[in-house]
Amino acid sequence: MRIKEVKLYQFDELSPSSQDHAISHLSDINVDSDFWFDCIIDEAKELGLNITEWDLYHRSIKGSFTKSEEDVAKSIKKEHGESCETYHDAVGYLKELESIQSSKDDEPDTEAIDEEFLHSLLQDYLSLFNKEYEYQTSKEAIIETIKANEYEFTEEGDLE
Repeated sequence: MRIKEVKLYQFDELSPSSQDHAISHLSDINVDSDFWFDCIIDEAKELGLNITEWDLYHRSIKGSFTKSEEDVAKSIKKEHGESCETYHDAVGYLKELESIQSSKDDEPDTEAIDEEFLHSLLQDYLSLFNKEYEYQTSKEAIIETIKANEYEFTEEGDLE
C-alpha cells in the first residue's frame, strides 16, 4: 500500500499562473448542463413565447406564440424595462397593431406584423442566450462558481 499526501489550496491561495490554469480547465463549468439557459426559456414561456430550438453557433432560433401576439406584447411592455430590446419591439408592434385596427377594414390583416414581431422577439432572445453564455463562460463567472463551491486545487491549479 502507498500513501500519497497532496497539499490542497483554495482558489485565492493559488499563484496567478495556477489560477489561470484552473480557470482554463474549468472554462465550461457553468455551461456543461442545460441549467444555464433554463431561466431564459421559462421567462419566455411565461410571456407566451415558446422557444423550440436555438443554436448560438449558427445564430438560429425557432419558436411560436402560445398566447396572442397582442397579449405577449402587453406582457413584455409590463414586465420588461425600457432598456430591453424586447420592450421596444413590443411597443412598436402595439403601435402598428393599433394603426391597423383603427383602419376602416372590417377584418384588418395583421399577419405580416405578427410574423415580424415573432421574428424580432426570437432574435432578441437569441441575443439574450448569447449574452448569458458569454457571461457564464467569463473569467468572472467561473471564479464565482469556483469560490461558491469551495473547490480545492493542487499547487499547479488542477482540481482535486
